[in-house]
Amino acid sequence: MTQVARLLRFADLKKSQIVPNRTTLARWMQRADDPFPAALQLGMNSIAWRESDVAAWLERRSQRTQPAEECRAS
Repeated sequence: MTQVARLLRFADLKKSQIVPNRTTLARWMQRADDPFPAALQLGMNSIAWRESDVAAWLERRSQRTQPAEECRAS
């Protein structure tokens, strides 16, 4: 059985509180270390991100920040 990739538009990212605004999203996408996933061009004025790519990025980001939070708690 083939799984269909769910796509997230900017409004979905904002509604889910993944990103606060377009400026921050653009900055995250340009980062040298672990940039936000690249967008897929859906049409001339339409882009989206694969939900699985965004989830993987969030997981990597949370794993990277956990040790720093634990240090502050000590």
